[in-house]
Amino acid sequence: MFGDDWPTSDGTCVRDYVHALDLAAAHVEAVDLLEQRFTRRTYNVGRGDGSTVFEVLDTIKTITGCDFEPTVVARRPGDPAEVVADVTRIEAELGWRAKFDLSEMVASAWAGWPRTSIRDKSAV
Repeated sequence: MFGDDWPTSDGTCVRDYVHALDLAAAHVEAVDLLEQRFTRRTYNVGRGDGSTVFEVLDTIKTITGCDFEPTVVARRPGDPAEVVADVTRIEAELGWRAKFDLSEMVASAWAGWPRTSIRDKSAV
């Protein structure tokens, strides 16, 4: 983890995570628009709110049942404390909005993880 001393609620970076299915749905909406009329539009795709690294890690621990301690190293030069998508345009113009929350994203990723020794909680 790159830094735990950021100016955020728990000291870790905030990022706007989006489920792969939400990302795919946003692309389908954009293609539908292109089929109706050619246009050059740029859309931000995200949830419009962020999660801290600690929130993500806590969600992973809860969903997987695996307990672990992250390794914290120094901040990376140039990293911002918070990056969250402004989804105003994509919601207004395409009617698109992300459906999956952080817990659903992690649960989906965990369910799709290959059935290897990493799924054995005693191995983590």
